Amino acid sequence: HRDLHSFPTRRSSDLLNHFAARIQTMSLIHEMAYESSSIRGISVTELARALADYLFQAYRPCFGEISVHVEGAEVELDLDRAIPCGLLMNEILSNSFRHAFPPPRQGAISVGCTNTETGDIVIEIEDNGIGWAEDRHEGMGTKLIDLLSRQLSADMRLTWKSGTKYSILIRTSRASDRRQTQISGDPS
Repeated sequence: HRDLHSFPTRRSSDLLNHFAARIQTMSLIHEMAYESSSIRGISVTELARALADYLFQAYRPCFGEISVHVEGAEVELDLDRAIPCGLLMNEILSNSFRHAFPPPRQGAISVGCTNTETGDIVIEIEDNGIGWAEDRHEGMGTKLIDLLSRQLSADMRLTWKSGTKYSILIRTSRASDRRQTQISGDPS
């Protein structure tokens, strides 16, 4: 076992830290499933809170002063959908922690989880950081976010006009094959 910060380059350390966060996400989901008294599934809000806490500590050297707020209703997903949902939230939150707030920039990250009137799940992850550079749209994290949203058959909207905001709609009915991804903002 080697300390992640002892690797020769910042890139190596960052890459290993990012993989460790993905593994920790899956571990958290399995731990929550084991400890859950709910037959229905895992609390998305509690998962988001645990991920935000973990990632805040894991990426602490990467950002300036920020606050993190997670709130929402008791929204639950079955284990089969909780894993890609957790990994999706991990990627989005990791991007915010790693890129949105270079020191000494201050700001906030917020996560909200709600149910619609039809029982679908809405997750919004937003930061008021520096926004996106146009060339970041083709990175591995972006591809993984798209892949995981497809796996969930989620409708996803990304805006980056002032900071970055993901709005994700997860339909609770598996019968829906409809999926939309919308990206908007002013990359300049």
